[in-house]
Amino acid sequence: MFLRLARAFLYALIALVPLAYLPLSLDPLEVSKQTLLVLLTFASALCWIGAMVSARAVSVRRGWLNLLPLLILVSALISASLSLGPYLSWIGTATQEYTSALSIAAYVTLFYLVANLMNVPSAQRTALFTLLVSASLAGAFGVAASLGVPVLPSADGPLGNTVGTANAFGTFLAAMAVLGNALFLVHREEDALMYRGTRGTLQHVLVIWLSAAAFATALALDFTPVWLTLLAGLLALFVFALVRAGDFGPTNRFILPFALIVASLPFLFWVDRPIPIRIPTEVTPSFPASWDIAKETVKADGALFGSGPGTFVYQYAKYRPLDVNRTAFWDTRFDRASSSALTVLVTFGLVGALVWALFLSITVTRGALEVVRGRERHAWLPAFVVIPPFFALAVSGFLYSANLTLLFLVFLLSGLVAGAVMKRPAMRSLRESPRLSLAFSLLAIFAGTVIVTGVFVASLRYAAEAAFAKAVRLDRAGGDLKDVVASLDRAASLNRANDVYYRNLSQAFLLMLASALKEASALAQAGSEDQRGYLQALTGAAVNASARATELGPENVLNWAARGALYRELVPLIGNAGEFSTKALQRAIELDPRDPKVRTELGRTYLTLAENNRALTAAEDKAVAREAQAKVESLLKQAEEQFLAASALKEDYAPAQYQLALVLERQGRLPEAVAKMETVAKQNPLDVGVAFQLGLLYMRRGDTLDVDRAQAAFSQAVALSPSYSNARWFLASIHEQKKEIDKAIEQVAKVLEYDPGNELVKARLERLRAGKALSTPPPPLEETPTATSVPEGQPVAP
Repeated sequence: MFLRLARAFLYALIALVPLAYLPLSLDPLEVSKQTLLVLLTFASALCWIGAMVSARAVSVRRGWLNLLPLLILVSALISASLSLGPYLSWIGTATQEYTSALSIAAYVTLFYLVANLMNVPSAQRTALFTLLVSASLAGAFGVAASLGVPVLPSADGPLGNTVGTANAFGTFLAAMAVLGNALFLVHREEDALMYRGTRGTLQHVLVIWLSAAAFATALALDFTPVWLTLLAGLLALFVFALVRAGDFGPTNRFILPFALIVASLPFLFWVDRPIPIRIPTEVTPSFPASWDIAKETVKADGALFGSGPGTFVYQYAKYRPLDVNRTAFWDTRFDRASSSALTVLVTFGLVGALVWALFLSITVTRGALEVVRGRERHAWLPAFVVIPPFFALAVSGFLYSANLTLLFLVFLLSGLVAGAVMKRPAMRSLRESPRLSLAFSLLAIFAGTVIVTGVFVASLRYAAEAAFAKAVRLDRAGGDLKDVVASLDRAASLNRANDVYYRNLSQAFLLMLASALKEASALAQAGSEDQRGYLQALTGAAVNASARATELGPENVLNWAARGALYRELVPLIGNAGEFSTKALQRAIELDPRDPKVRTELGRTYLTLAENNRALTAAEDKAVAREAQAKVESLLKQAEEQFLAASALKEDYAPAQYQLALVLERQGRLPEAVAKMETVAKQNPLDVGVAFQLGLLYMRRGDTLDVDRAQAAFSQAVALSPSYSNARWFLASIHEQKKEIDKAIEQVAKVLEYDPGNELVKARLERLRAGKALSTPPPPLEETPTATSVPEGQPVAP
């Protein structure tokens, strides 16, 4: 009974992982898949141990292949223990669940379960049939979605497929098409790997469907790694067929895999994509950029065991190429390299990369040797079917990144290979060894405890994810801020190890504080003791939540940037808030030295401190006034340095240039700055950033002809970069000053096209259409402050 139950859990896992999604959370795929993987593998392991205890005998397949997954697990545990992001590495979040130590422990458990419980033909047949059905349904859902049929609704919009990104979906279908073709090619009536009768016919239909879906998806994607994954698996299949040519005889079963190869080659090398389907483009760092990040990480942050599972995003922030700031992805925090191999090298180090390479290569080699040397058909048949798709996935690991579904498939197939090649079990009777019997009984109790604890923890984690998702959706729908805070507080209470929840909670408390201060006018005029106590409580809650976020995620630049911004807003309320803000933002710059945003934030802190000290320059005590003036000048100089540094990192970064103009104005250096920028503009007539900054300086100076000069500069910036929203934003201000309302509306409407969800732009457009013009320019377009922000790598609407 225990063995049947253990296999039933595995069959359920095979059926559900490719299809699983939970629309309650922001990420409907990886969290639900990881939970299923952990609970069902551990439940199956518990039943397997129970079966051995019940039979009073231990039986485990023995062979060198058993060592490889264990080495992967050990290297992952060491890497996680040394990780820069503990929760990210041990559990995983923000689509990094697939590479966490918890997931790897489940993969390894799956390997041993499959190798020992599915080493008989009947179990292999059921497992392969279940996998074909599940993959076919996943393929049907994905193809339907690409044709515009929303089969899988979620809270944030239709789900594209149940595997992951479009490219991951294509890779999965390519591997499954190879598996199906291997079964189709090698099957005979007397074989046990495919059913007879109705289910056998269904299997043949599923193989044809998977082949067609994989080919159509590859055509739609036109993504070279997907084509190469498909071709690598099919070529491996043909090599095996040549080796075992004597076992086939005359057959027309080669037609399907041969047709796939012949049809794929032209589209790989010569023919462009013929299917006009709009599929979201997946962007990852280039191979040279990924390789440079890997080299820097190995050199500086952990040669042997890397930065920790799931922490590529931290290394990308430290070592990303400066050229990225000239692209539309300058503010994107990539959470993986261009390929799984480079991601493993960065996050698991040289030891981890070596262990993974050994696992893949030895598994392929051992399976291939079984195909070549096997004498009896039933001995080499499983390896013949499983090695080609496993090889295809191994090739894809060097060309493309992975996710939980793909790694699940890797360990499932490797377990089937191990079960086929490790033929002799090591057996030990528990009756003869009371100590071993006691050990296994204790192991069963421990496994049961793990299962119960896992169910409880998984339930809490799901509840936390659901609460966080509710907060984000409320915030984006313009819901009541108190409701947003309540949901964030619930998420943080249910899962106290996730820094993302505390960072967002801190931001929400800050917005509540700003709203309360606005109502009360100022803390000193806050009225009753209750009001003052309420404001102090909000301040303390925001500070504590921010501190907790940096404590949980000390290497996450977003936590330090949020903490620095928080303390800057508290400068008028807390005496040493400026010092705390400066230190937090300096730490953020250390973690992400090429981000212009954090340098601009630090400059804004210096500017805020300068303004906060300006009142003392009018003090009656001359010594105090001189000291205050010197301090203001020093702070303005430091602010200028940071804004210049931010502009050097990204020449067209409008907030830095706008703040720089404010500093120059306060320093009385606008004429000097305008003259210098005019010289730079003449030397660089095609530089959009220079044209924009010159326009800002003209606006700040405000001489008689400066309005026309600013208009010319902004118009030049728009001509050089039509999608430069801030250039159009300030060009509209010039038109407002000239009472050219229609032209201002035209520019703001264009900005709204580029950023349709921006409430500030919508409000300005409504005001202009009502005929209301302002004489003073607005601040530049930036991200609107919100109570929540989605963590890096985690899609809101897949």
